[in-house]
Amino acid sequence: MGLRYRKSINLGHRFRVNVSKSGIGASWGGKGFRVTKTAKGSTRFTVGIPGTGLSYVKEIKPQKRHYRIKAKRNADPYGHPIAVEERTKSNEG
Repeated sequence: MGLRYRKSINLGHRFRVNVSKSGIGASWGGKGFRVTKTAKGSTRFTVGIPGTGLSYVKEIKPQKRHYRIKAKRNADPYGHPIAVEERTKSNEG
């Protein structure tokens, strides 16, 4: 069993700040509709029928950024090293 922590601070006018072990998030809305920005960066929309316990939740997670890895010198497109023969000039003279 893991340890959990969550504290919700009501700032009035349907705005709430949520503090948890993951970080700080915020939410806005009333009993039938709420928009939440979570501590992990996702946005959650909740629509419900008050007093029934029925609700629908849609969560939109932040897009992951994909970075292009530059090919290393003396490597094939997959990053595997290629054997390169080093030639040096000999100073014979």
